[in-house]
Amino acid sequence: MMRATPEWMKENYDRFNQELFGGELGDCRFEIFTTGRGSQGGWLGKFHIEEPFGYKLKANRTTGKMFIFNSWSNTRRDIDRSNFVEYCNPVISLNGHYSGTEKSLQETLVHEMCHYYDYMFGICPKQAHGVNFRRISAMVSSRSNGMFTVQRLASAEVMSGYQLDKDMQDKKDKRIANKKIKAFVIFVFKKDGDVEMTITSKSNIGIFKQIVNYYRDGNGYGKAKSIVTSEDPELIEILFNAGYKRIMRTWRFWHVGDKPWINTLDNYDINGGFILENMGRNGDIVNDGRISRIVECTIKEFINKVVDDNNSVEIDGIDLGAYSPLEFVE
Repeated sequence: MMRATPEWMKENYDRFNQELFGGELGDCRFEIFTTGRGSQGGWLGKFHIEEPFGYKLKANRTTGKMFIFNSWSNTRRDIDRSNFVEYCNPVISLNGHYSGTEKSLQETLVHEMCHYYDYMFGICPKQAHGVNFRRISAMVSSRSNGMFTVQRLASAEVMSGYQLDKDMQDKKDKRIANKKIKAFVIFVFKKDGDVEMTITSKSNIGIFKQIVNYYRDGNGYGKAKSIVTSEDPELIEILFNAGYKRIMRTWRFWHVGDKPWINTLDNYDINGGFILENMGRNGDIVNDGRISRIVECTIKEFINKVVDDNNSVEIDGIDLGAYSPLEFVE
């Protein structure tokens, strides 16, 4: 086991930039983080960009086009590949509370480099791990002859090469145990065979009604066969062990129809489940005001600031490896 250092990161970054990214990535700053969000074991690495002094770094909500803006001089400059490093000051950080095999640390570094590549052309993606990220991941896997298989979440194989500091591991175990107590899961079984899943807090039951309304009366009308929920502790344990630890504040989904553990659902007969066709009789689960507050809270937490006059959102200070500033913008 070893610990990453900025010097180790720089050496491996230069190597993988040439081998996997054709030398297209520009300069980057490298850091080790031990405080802040995700430092207690939640995140292995981070990628973010920093706005230059006196400017605001933003992305157009509709097109994703990135630009910097100075309100005092009313100066706007669009960001593209030629000026990305100058205007965005990219930073890759690895979690200093983890020690790991060199291969595991390299896997995390390459993952963050994929996020760098996703942003360097001046277009903010709609999702941090969306279509373009998956395309970049496939490119990296091909060029490394399968050595690196970049995924949204670190695989069990990658995590087996990591070891978290004991005091951080104890804190993480307590935090996850607390989440398990408060969590319930929602599955949507779609008519096309896909199965979508989200995990949320029992206090956010309003998400359930949002999902039901979407598939009963909204844009998803007719696409779902059934919607089921469960707070069964054994099932929650299976999901957390599979890596689904994040409790959603809004109903973004994982696609889980091809996962082996899906067979544990026993033909969708889950304790506490509801069938979509019966949802009309359960319309009073939570009032609309509660749903509005959940949505408002989500917007405030995940979107730094919406600038209505420029139809844009701010980017600076956001971990772009966890989510995109545009991910929760309609």
